[in-house]
Amino acid sequence: MKKVVLIVTGIIVAVLLIFGGLQWIGSQSNRSSVTNTAPQTSESQSKPSKSSSSMTTSQSSSQKVRVTHAKAASQANELSMNRNTLTDLSHSRAEQVSTISNREVTFSEFWENNGNWYWTLSSDQRGSFENTKITAVTKQGNQYQMNAVTTTAPKDVHLVLNVVKLAGGYELQTDFQHIRGIYDNGQSVDNVSDHGSDLLSDHSEQATEGKLTRDNHEVTYSDFYQASDGWHWRLHSKERGTIEDGRIRAMKTYDDMPYLYVTSAVDPNQTKYVLQFDVHKNGEYWIQTNYQHLEGQYLP
Repeated sequence: MKKVVLIVTGIIVAVLLIFGGLQWIGSQSNRSSVTNTAPQTSESQSKPSKSSSSMTTSQSSSQKVRVTHAKAASQANELSMNRNTLTDLSHSRAEQVSTISNREVTFSEFWENNGNWYWTLSSDQRGSFENTKITAVTKQGNQYQMNAVTTTAPKDVHLVLNVVKLAGGYELQTDFQHIRGIYDNGQSVDNVSDHGSDLLSDHSEQATEGKLTRDNHEVTYSDFYQASDGWHWRLHSKERGTIEDGRIRAMKTYDDMPYLYVTSAVDPNQTKYVLQFDVHKNGEYWIQTNYQHLEGQYLP
């Protein structure tokens, strides 16, 4: 009987030990699950979500777009200001005799095309020999400083143009090819001096073009005459009639050569130009101008 009791008691103890062990293993498994879950939650909080990163990138891109638009607007305003600034210097203007070198009269012109500004320098002898594109302009009072790039050189050459606006035009200077000149605005009217009047009067008779300069066997005739608005120079031929009739606004002498500042009376645009009047002995003279490329030898 005692043996039976001991056996039953052993079985009960064994069952209790087995059940208690299973509960302990289950509790350890639960604690492990909780411990592993906590770090994952912390890591998920530390890393930005995809939606947050996308929003930050979008804001950054939006700021860049705003900055780009602001720069573009600033450049557009600057370009508009430059256009208005250079308008004051536009149109072709003839060099004054005080800066003429080697009897070559140059012509300075600032002009606009498709929103861009350019500067051209030309002469009767060489035609257009310097062309530049203006890239920037700074104005202070009556002084202009322009950055430009040549379009005539084999390679682009950067240069700076310094222009001082004067009452009768402007003075232009650049270190590039040592260019310097004073250019008339073409609006001031100067009376021809008494000496100039005497010279023009001596050549008021009609002169005939010499054989050296005749073109296509056409003979042209030149003469100077005085009208109610001052002295004029006229050029005509039998084939074409009046080729040019210009009012002489002023006459200035440099290196013993008279330069006549003329406004065309037959051109609807009233083009202004300089006529070189090279007087020789026995009444012979030569005329030359960039206007219509007129050049000729004339004999009394």
